[in-house]
Amino acid sequence: MFRNARLSIQINLITLIGVVGFVISAILIAINLNKIVDLQEQQNQAAAALQDANDLKYMFLNARRNEKDFLIRLNEKYIANHDTTVATARELIGRLKVFHQDEPQNIDLAEKLIVKLEAYEQQFQMVTESWQVLGLTEKDGLQGSLRASVHNVESTLKEYSEDKLSVLMLMMRR
Repeated sequence: MFRNARLSIQINLITLIGVVGFVISAILIAINLNKIVDLQEQQNQAAAALQDANDLKYMFLNARRNEKDFLIRLNEKYIANHDTTVATARELIGRLKVFHQDEPQNIDLAEKLIVKLEAYEQQFQMVTESWQVLGLTEKDGLQGSLRASVHNVESTLKEYSEDKLSVLMLMMRR
């Protein structure tokens, strides 16, 4: 049938078959490119989640470092650093929950992690508040009150010139 058709029809038919082939190829390429873009987006999200998990690990280490620095130096800047670090950790856990929203076991782990993080944060807050009441320096808090009271007693004892009382006061102070 194809042999008996006129030459122009044969050429047009071959052209039509070629054009249909190109259109089908273009559609397949577009579909595959969309799949590739989707896979790349999933890969980027997975890489971001992995980075968040690594950052979370370091946030926990930094929180612990800030805690230790506070307990060693008794400086309030470490309290602020700790609060910032814990807030960042909480944000990272939230992002990981969003990434793993279709995985109930990971959501449960994230929820447990948030509960533990909040308990840790409350405990650290109790410790810092106790130290602030006690006094971060010898002039602050209860230490400052005790120091001022001792200075008042020493001043009063100087008026009496009693060496025994002064010695007892120094022993008590020590």
